[in-house]
Amino acid sequence: DQPAGLRRAYEMSYALYAPLADACAEQPGLVIAGNNDGHPVRYHTDCSVLANNFVLTPQHEAKLAQLGELTSMTPEAFLAAAPEGTRYVLSQIEGLYVFQGGRIGLRDIDTVRRINPALFIALAEATAPVAGFELVAEVRVNMPGDPRGLPVAQLYRLDTARR
Repeated sequence: DQPAGLRRAYEMSYALYAPLADACAEQPGLVIAGNNDGHPVRYHTDCSVLANNFVLTPQHEAKLAQLGELTSMTPEAFLAAAPEGTRYVLSQIEGLYVFQGGRIGLRDIDTVRRINPALFIALAEATAPVAGFELVAEVRVNMPGDPRGLPVAQLYRLDTARR
C-alpha cells in the first residue's frame, strides 16, 4: 500500500490541514512549512507558502535557500527574521522511523535532531509554550515511556504583535 500523497509524513500531518484551512480562511497569510509540505498546504488552504519542491527558476532556488535559513534559526530569531505577512508555521519532524530487516523501529534522537530543521526540533521539544507561537493543533505519536507522546507535526499561529 502506498501512503496518501506518497509520503508517510503527509499521512501523519493530514489532521493539521483542516485547522490550517480554517485559520487561513479567517486570516490569510504566509505559511512557513518544509518544502515537502508546500504543495499540500496550497492544496488544502488558501494560504501561500515560501517554498515547495517545484524548483524551476533562480527565484525558486532563492526561496528554498531562504526557507532553509529561516528554519535553521531559534524560535526567537525566526520571529525577528520571518518575512512580512508570515502568519503560520507548520512544523513536521521527519525520519523518526527506520526500516531494518523488514521491521520498523525508532531512529536515535540525535540523528532525528540532525536531519530536521532546528526550528522544528525546538518547537517539538519545547516543554512550555514558546513565546510568539500559539499552538493551534498537533499530531503526536506514542513513545515508550512517555505518556504524552512525541509531537511529530504542529501547527502554530504567530503572534504578529511581537514582530
